[in-house]
Amino acid sequence: MLFKRKKENEDEFIEVKVVKDVNIVDDKSTNVEAELIVAEAYYRDVGRGIARIDPEVMKRMGLKSGDIIEIIGKDSVPAIAWQGRPEDKDKGLIRIDGSLRDNAGVSIGDKVKVKKVKAEPANKVVIAPTEKIRIMGGETYLSKLLEGRAIKKGQKLRVESFGYVVTFIIVSTVPDGIVIVSKDTVIDLKEEPFKPIEEEIRENPRALLKEWIDKKVIVFTKGPTIVGVLKGYDNEFNLILEEVSFLENTELSHQFRDMLVNGTNVISISLFREYSV
Repeated sequence: MLFKRKKENEDEFIEVKVVKDVNIVDDKSTNVEAELIVAEAYYRDVGRGIARIDPEVMKRMGLKSGDIIEIIGKDSVPAIAWQGRPEDKDKGLIRIDGSLRDNAGVSIGDKVKVKKVKAEPANKVVIAPTEKIRIMGGETYLSKLLEGRAIKKGQKLRVESFGYVVTFIIVSTVPDGIVIVSKDTVIDLKEEPFKPIEEEIRENPRALLKEWIDKKVIVFTKGPTIVGVLKGYDNEFNLILEEVSFLENTELSHQFRDMLVNGTNVISISLFREYSV
């Protein structure tokens, strides 16, 4: 089913694609998708992982405040859906803060796709800073900051303290996929800075990966987390691995003799012992 509503005094249409009749949408449904326009978050929502959605769109998608959604732009990021204010009705807006926009790879005024997703409780989350920094009680602080939020591997977290902003990366989660952090979630904060593979290779391309040839590495990708022996690489960050396994919930599975990992899908690479869950 396809709904269209013309915006007042404009020629543009708001389009909400509903794959499943809204009258039979249930709490577990993930078949509903909408295209919305990105707007600035309200001040009180900043840093909370909240997405305020046009109330009319919420109704048509069968969404309730507190549902977990995925916002898809150039990249994607999970968020908690909350109903927008009455003045946003029929405007086709989704209000998200700078952190969510950055993770989704979008700016204010861009269009994004939004869909409801399933999220599992997080048993463990491994986090690393992007710069050398030591935070006393960091794990406790991040646990309180993230409690109740939806996150996924590869997501960036911006934390501001006394006017200083520190960026962290979600290195991995148990289980994989989109998870919800609770007070029972174990937060493992690494001290060593986490750098995307592009930065590592540009800083010292040969010294970094050449040292890891014939060593077991862990490759964090936009899909599965891959463990294998590094046998080669090129300037496009394509990796040749042997004795390959996927890391799923701390267990290695799906073994392959060898694999070529496309560099465009690589988030980061480390020696296996460093960021194993």
